[in-house]
Amino acid sequence: MNIDIKKTMRILGVIVLSLLTIFLLQLTFGKQIDTFIKAFNNVFTPLLIALFISYLLEPVLNIFKDKFKIKRKWLCVLLTMLVLVVFLGLFFYFFFNFIYTQIVMFIAEDLETIINSIIEYLKTSDLIEILQKYFNFEQMQPIIIDAISITINVISFISGLVINIVLIPVFLFFFLSDRSKIAKGVISVVPTKFRTHLYVIGKRSNTVVHSYFRGKLISMLFIFIYFSVAFSLIGLQKYALLFSLILTVLDLIPYVGPFFGIVVPMLYSLIIKDTLFFGIWMPVVIFIVNAIGQWLQNNIIVPVLIGKEMHINALLILLSMLFFGEILGIWGIILAIPLCGIIKVIFEYFKEERLKNIKIDQKLEEVIKTE
Repeated sequence: MNIDIKKTMRILGVIVLSLLTIFLLQLTFGKQIDTFIKAFNNVFTPLLIALFISYLLEPVLNIFKDKFKIKRKWLCVLLTMLVLVVFLGLFFYFFFNFIYTQIVMFIAEDLETIINSIIEYLKTSDLIEILQKYFNFEQMQPIIIDAISITINVISFISGLVINIVLIPVFLFFFLSDRSKIAKGVISVVPTKFRTHLYVIGKRSNTVVHSYFRGKLISMLFIFIYFSVAFSLIGLQKYALLFSLILTVLDLIPYVGPFFGIVVPMLYSLIIKDTLFFGIWMPVVIFIVNAIGQWLQNNIIVPVLIGKEMHINALLILLSMLFFGEILGIWGIILAIPLCGIIKVIFEYFKEERLKNIKIDQKLEEVIKTE
């Protein structure tokens, strides 16, 4: 018991000293640390995105190598990237064409109804009087300052996005052509006694990331098909594809995405309830349809496709989203689950190693006692 208390106190002491060190470093070198973190993010974010895209494109690369027997690696890589460019070009062409068609339909058929509903609500409510009473120019100043700050952040985000668009294809080319060499190079830098650990962790992480992206793509396809059919059956066929597309894209953000995705069709059904099949009960019907879809995805589709490697606690995923989102922005939120899966692999591996060492020690003690 005393040993456990001493060990716990030692761990707490290390944690407190670490936090104190981080605080003092931030206090002393705050600007330099912020500059370093910003520079690190500018390089690490496109690097990480390119690495994950290379996992998605690996099957295409293998088709060119194995099926078409193309011996030159650089040619296989170029053809793979050409497939990616063509796919993205076609996707965005049909996507924006589809969005444009839906917007035109919305303006022509439903915009007037929605505006009239809002005007009627404002006439019957005291919202305008409340706003006039409590908001003046002095109170609006912080809001204006926040708006300027948001505008600056948006400009910064766009500039970062442009940099990523330039860097990601470059990093992607190297990952597709020399990923194994890069991995070997990283392992060779590590001290010899840690190389086996790094190799095993890398191999398991590779399996986890592969299974996640394969399962996620099929899961998103299921979400799109399910909601397209379900929304059409309950009377939302006019915007079924649009609402399904919104839900599919937001499904990239774990837990939070599906919640915000279903808000759009529910708000639409509240405003246009008089023309819908279920009337005032349509939001409830949409909620039930969403609940069934999420249950099927989380309890059947995801476990079958991704397997036990990604059985991660929901709270841990949310914390990972906050942590990686702070470091990598929106990409950190999207990639929170595979990154969390890699961290889980690392902890499980060292736990296995620790148990192995304990068993070896126990066997040695038994041998010594028998002698």
